[in-house]
Amino acid sequence: MRAAALLVLLAVGAASTSLARADGPPAAKAVDGPRLTVEPASFDFGRTLAQRELSKDFILRNVGNRTLVIEKVSTSCGCTVADLREQDRTLAPGASVALHVVLHTEAVPAPNTLVKKSVLVRTNEGKDAPTVIELTATVSAAKDR
Repeated sequence: MRAAALLVLLAVGAASTSLARADGPPAAKAVDGPRLTVEPASFDFGRTLAQRELSKDFILRNVGNRTLVIEKVSTSCGCTVADLREQDRTLAPGASVALHVVLHTEAVPAPNTLVKKSVLVRTNEGKDAPTVIELTATVSAAKDR
């Protein structure tokens, strides 16, 4: 009797396991409307020298179910440039584009100065505030390194 009950339990468990494998994990619910994600969300260039040009590409992705329009890309100062072509400003659901960012390190007042800059991305998501990408670097004069 116990053996028969054990066989039934094993058969039910095997069947449910094979169903779980066939179905896979539950699908993620699509975000309603346009939705921007940035990969990576921030970046630290680490230690560098003054008077350098540092660059990084960020992936802007629309994870929503409606078209995302990148209305404006701006930076916190003139030493940072974010380059996005006009034709890359409209992203269909699931689409992505690279945002090329360049940070120019200037002369620093003290050794190991932590520099923090921002790139602001404004979209049609309906949020009041833009998405902010934070950039950091520890800058030293050539003789301090």
